[in-house]
Amino acid sequence: MGTVWTRAAGAVAVVGVLAVVVWSGRAELGAVGPTLRGSDPRWLGVLGVLLAGWLVAWWAVHVTSLGAQRRVHAVDLPVLARASLAAVALNSAVKSGGAAGLVALQRAGRRRSIPDADVRTGYLLATTAVDVGFLLVLAAAMTGLVVDDGATRAELAATGAFLLVTVARAGLLVAAARSRVTVGRVLAGGERLRALVLRRPRRPVAESSVTDLVTAARALSARPLRALPAVLAATAVDLLAVGMLVAAVAAVGGGTHPALALVAYVLSAVAATLGPLPGGLGAAELGAVGALVAGGLPVATATAATLLFRVAEFWVPLLVGGVAWTTWRMPARRVQEVAA
Repeated sequence: MGTVWTRAAGAVAVVGVLAVVVWSGRAELGAVGPTLRGSDPRWLGVLGVLLAGWLVAWWAVHVTSLGAQRRVHAVDLPVLARASLAAVALNSAVKSGGAAGLVALQRAGRRRSIPDADVRTGYLLATTAVDVGFLLVLAAAMTGLVVDDGATRAELAATGAFLLVTVARAGLLVAAARSRVTVGRVLAGGERLRALVLRRPRRPVAESSVTDLVTAARALSARPLRALPAVLAATAVDLLAVGMLVAAVAAVGGGTHPALALVAYVLSAVAATLGPLPGGLGAAELGAVGALVAGGLPVATATAATLLFRVAEFWVPLLVGGVAWTTWRMPARRVQEVAA
């Protein structure tokens, strides 16, 4: 119940901020519709190509992460592609720190007779690679902001909070590589904190969670280069997303501004991570629009570009992955009926 009330309060806060922003900029926001209708179809085509590449990069993250644990055969790839689409959608629909997508990968593993332990360990590597890849992009964006003296206190605070969370995850992996007992204590401490903040009963730490974390950490420490393909694929995910934002801005007449798009994407992603709603709804949009406006774009142009970007980066993958997940769960006869 505590989690429900916390998220409800966060949702109300986000809606309130959005309402204030919309009301204060209502004169300029009236031009958003015409701006969207006048979008350049060539740049919309570029946006679509980059979106396809973005989805392929996510598939590569999951395949290379699993490949770091075991050999992935060619016949596994189509099943993993479907699972990757479903995982992206589940992670967008559920506020779980990226854990919800594991369900889709486990389903794929069972279909291909891949042990659950390998799938869980590979997925943990994937989430770590995503963190590392985003840190590289974050470092590039914040370096540019600091050099240009364009970082506000709020942006620095949000970035600092994200870094703390990421450093905590990295510290947990280091501890896992050294001591199983330490991992159990850290996870138990985190559960006590969660129960205290949310005022809910404390849940026991699953032994399988400790085992998976220790296995992944020791595998990485023994052969760290095995994680390199996953990190490169995860970095490609973020760079392609930046490219989508560049295309979205250009499509609505805002010009091509890769550096500005990089900063706006990073701040949008950080806001989405810290926001209370799944997929960063509201928070991600505010972060992107705020960064684009601060970079010199008109409010209507920044808003239209953000809407296009979020359709490509959130709503289309949610729809495609949702279809992949729901039809996957249907009985074979029902899937054939839908296809017909």
